Amino acid sequence: MIRILPRRAMLAVPALLLLAACGGGGDEEVNAPQPLPDPAPEEAVGSPTETDDARSAPELLSDQAELSLFLTLLEEAELASALEGEEGITIFAPTDAAFNALPGETLETLRDPAFRDQLSDLLRHHLSRTVAQGYEGQAMTFPTLLQSEVRVDARGDVVTVGDAVVAKVLTGADGRATVFVIDTVLLPPVEN
Repeated sequence: MIRILPRRAMLAVPALLLLAACGGGGDEEVNAPQPLPDPAPEEAVGSPTETDDARSAPELLSDQAELSLFLTLLEEAELASALEGEEGITIFAPTDAAFNALPGETLETLRDPAFRDQLSDLLRHHLSRTVAQGYEGQAMTFPTLLQSEVRVDARGDVVTVGDAVVAKVLTGADGRATVFVIDTVLLPPVEN
């Protein structure tokens, strides 16, 4: 059965991508996080960090009730397997409230199988194969699985990921997995 979406729902996904606040992300190859210039003296980082070296990335996510929608969306987009393996991973995980705050029917539209590619792109923008070590007190960029970049700024009292505020940081897998729990869905850059 073919499902006809209302016009406003069909416009929600392109509108979501057009509202992207970050630029760049072209075809350039990005390999490692790059420190950004430090315009201010280092201050204490305010986001609590929880460490459980024995937990894998999927276990870290599944232990957090407020990340259940993110984990479900990863499964729907067939990206859950990207969380596993011996490689390191950094996850920028929006809370359920962050996804529910998306405008209009955006979330419902992204969950429609017809928009699976857009959902996959959005989620790959939240995943990086770069291990987040030594970010405390610094600003760094991380290459994502979408071949875009995400900026983490841990120089002040509040840690941010792009425009999102970090509620807490989880680490596991013997330091190879880091989850930044964030309050906003990160929008990938719009392609030119």
